[in-house]
This record gives sequence, C-alpha cells and structure tokens, in this order.
Amino acid sequence: MTFPRESDLDLLAERVVKAKQGADVVVVSLHWGVHFVRARIADYQTTVARRVVNAGADAVIGHHPPILKGVEVYRDTPILYSIGNFAFDFTGGDGDEEYNARRQAVYDSLFRLPKTSFRTIPVTAALRTSS
Repeated sequence: MTFPRESDLDLLAERVVKAKQGADVVVVSLHWGVHFVRARIADYQTTVARRVVNAGADAVIGHHPPILKGVEVYRDTPILYSIGNFAFDFTGGDGDEEYNARRQAVYDSLFRLPKTSFRTIPVTAALRTSS
C-alpha cells in the first residue's frame, strides 16, 4: 500500500488554488505511477488526483509508465492516470495505425467531457539536426 504525506498534499493543493486564481484553466501534470504493469494504479494516485481536483484543477494528466492506464472522471473532471506513449514513443509510433487510433479515441473522449471545450490536434515530435 502506498500513500502520500499529508503535508505534501496540502502544499500541492495550495499551489493549485494559487494557480487557479491567475488562470482560466489549470491542468496538473504528474510524473508518477507503476512502471510496465498494466492496469495497476498505485494507491496514492487516486488520493493525489482527487485532492488536486478538489483544490480546483480542471484536469489531471499522469505520465511515466510508457503504457496507457485508467481514466477516471471525478466531479466532472478528467483524470488520466498515464498517457503512456502519447508523449514517449516506445511502441511503434506513427507507423502503428492501431496504436494511433487508440490514442486519438482516448483524446477525443477526454475532450467531449462536460467541463471541456477543446479540440484535439495530433502532433508528432521529430528530431531535428542542424546541417
């Protein structure tokens, strides 16, 4: 069992409240999670995610495991526990049409949620070298 320190949660919540005072939308991005274990969400993640939503976050986006993890809607707010290879191309990338279709379906469903009015625009990172 894993759990966050209450003082860390308090500090994180304070920072979300402060960010919300100066922004229209606050998205909290957290580097966390259980690496390479499908469907396993660490105990602390739900506690932390819901705490930042209660503090005013408009979305929570988790990353670190290079695989997709669960998505939760808590108080009409999306929580993505791991965006997996959306940002770290570990399995096939642009040549993998099935992977790209799944990725787009997750993004499309996220941005149809009640609190959101965003449009998704798929992008691909490419390495540039200077000549």
